[in-house]
Amino acid sequence: MRLRIDESDILYYAAQYLQDETCMEVDETCMEVLVPEVQERGCLTKSNLIELSDWQLEPRYRRGNRRNIEKNGDRRVEKITRSAFRTRNESDRINELRRLKGVGWAVGSAILHWFHRDPYPIWDPNALWTVGVDESQYGTESEYMVVWKAYVPFCRDLAERNEVDMRTLDRALWHYSRINQ
Repeated sequence: MRLRIDESDILYYAAQYLQDETCMEVDETCMEVLVPEVQERGCLTKSNLIELSDWQLEPRYRRGNRRNIEKNGDRRVEKITRSAFRTRNESDRINELRRLKGVGWAVGSAILHWFHRDPYPIWDPNALWTVGVDESQYGTESEYMVVWKAYVPFCRDLAERNEVDMRTLDRALWHYSRINQ
């Protein structure tokens, strides 16, 4: 991966994200409130999943995705998210979540980002662009998995090296792309 942002600017772009009117429309407090509840329970409810999907996806995709998510039964959502949170295998975590209807790479990574105890970046074309990945070059699930397996440790190392949490790094990567792409 080839980082486009200067590491010394991570905090600057994360702060800019919080001041951007577009970003302010996407209220993160709804997710922050859910974190302790979900972590204590050890799984998402279907209602939690709908709320996260609505938070993650652009308005034009929300209604269709909500219809897909609602096809999952309550017990299925709880069982699959509990399994994903418990497994030790990084690849199995995202793959398990993607078994849910309406959960692709973006929503699955957002679940891990917000609710797993390990830090995870969110799979987003803007953030990926900032680390030098052109999502359009990848078409198969196995190609996406190769990128995921590189992207997660890359972001963890980047966050640790710059002494920021994953949420701060994710904001910076996304906002840098918004300004520079």
